[in-house]
Amino acid sequence: MGETYYYHVHRKNAEAMILAAMLGAAPRGLANIGGSLKSLSYGNYFIYDGLWLIVRTSRIPRPFWGLGRGCVERFARERFGLVLLVAPQQGWLLSKDQVLERAKGRRWPISKKLEYKIAGPPSEADRFESVDELRVLLSRF
Repeated sequence: MGETYYYHVHRKNAEAMILAAMLGAAPRGLANIGGSLKSLSYGNYFIYDGLWLIVRTSRIPRPFWGLGRGCVERFARERFGLVLLVAPQQGWLLSKDQVLERAKGRRWPISKKLEYKIAGPPSEADRFESVDELRVLLSRF
């Protein structure tokens, strides 16, 4: 038997926690990055097969997500994927390289609060409509 994970679901992270539970990803509230512990917003960060999943959720008709510049910088040396959700089993998965390219190439505008503004669907090639489709995308990492 594998490990048992406990998922504390709150309204603000319900979609992410449901997806993580279905996927079997472990929620994380702390990360050892660069030799020091960093506190993470619980319900937005998970480990799946050694890969960090950074999850953001949009609940509006025209999808919009925020991603802090500090988060991108903090995880730049780690293996990660960015999951942009519109429902518990629907969204997009971007690779670390895609995130860094868009952030550094200024394809995502940045707010005064140093948060990247991700508007609209990224790409149909990165879209998933089920946990199984997400697993297929994750297998490419």
